[in-house]
Amino acid sequence: MMITNPFTGEQIVENHSGGHGKKSKGDKAKAAGKAKVRELTKDLSHEKMVNELANNPKQSLYFNTDVPGTKMVPVSDLENIRARPEGIDFALRVMYLGAVGNNPASKRDPISITSSGGKKFKIADGNSTFAIAKMAGWEKIAAVEE
Repeated sequence: MMITNPFTGEQIVENHSGGHGKKSKGDKAKAAGKAKVRELTKDLSHEKMVNELANNPKQSLYFNTDVPGTKMVPVSDLENIRARPEGIDFALRVMYLGAVGNNPASKRDPISITSSGGKKFKIADGNSTFAIAKMAGWEKIAAVEE
């Protein structure tokens, strides 16, 4: 699956350049939640969903912003370590549903980052969420430094 940024035309290609995200537990409730998200968004284009996020960047719609240590980090200071088209597609669907107030999934914790020297950070968990925030033109994203 290929994801295209509707604003830039840039294509997101699969990149496994190291690091490992958190693994899914694969339980039935999680699978049912994913199926519900896909069902609710099956007729929507990526462009429509990204446009909604661009027009509604309120972080509390998507993140548990009360997690200790949460800070707003400039998107430009972040480096993703991988880009999985399937993960980006699902993150887009969940974040879109949050933006329109219909998210059957729970809010996610802020993305996890580690310092890579200076003001730059690498994303330990939340690469797909970061990709969507970047596509939508968000200036900052909720993050917790590990």
